[in-house]
Amino acid sequence: MKHEEFHVRETIEVIWELMRYAPEAQGIDLILDIPKELEIETDKRRMIGILNNLITNSIRYHDQSKSKRFVKVSGFIQEDWFHLHVEDNGCGIEPEHQEKVFEMFYRASNVAGGTGLGLFTVAESVDKLSGHIELESTLGEGTTFKIRIPA
Repeated sequence: MKHEEFHVRETIEVIWELMRYAPEAQGIDLILDIPKELEIETDKRRMIGILNNLITNSIRYHDQSKSKRFVKVSGFIQEDWFHLHVEDNGCGIEPEHQEKVFEMFYRASNVAGGTGLGLFTVAESVDKLSGHIELESTLGEGTTFKIRIPA
């Protein structure tokens, strides 16, 4: 692991800029609730992978029937911990799948492609950063991933 200064908001803006013109991203708004000056010292490569995967999944599993689709990324530091929330109002994850989504090769849905490695990799990266990840999801309403890593 290589720890270095990491500008969270700037990185999310770059990821979004690379994805926003993809056909599946059309009609989805990015809501950023992260101070511009927020920096953390962490493994930049792992954080980029985490952000990229969670934002990509939020786009991939959105609900086209909703008129106001969004991906909201929030971040703040509290008591020496960096908190990152990636929320969407997509299709959500059924309760029986929620405990398994971080397992290798597990796919909760066949709606979009994928190998079942994305959330496994996210969980592994969060673990390597001495952090914690949790999932909150309601079928038909959306999903929020909450990550906490040492700041």
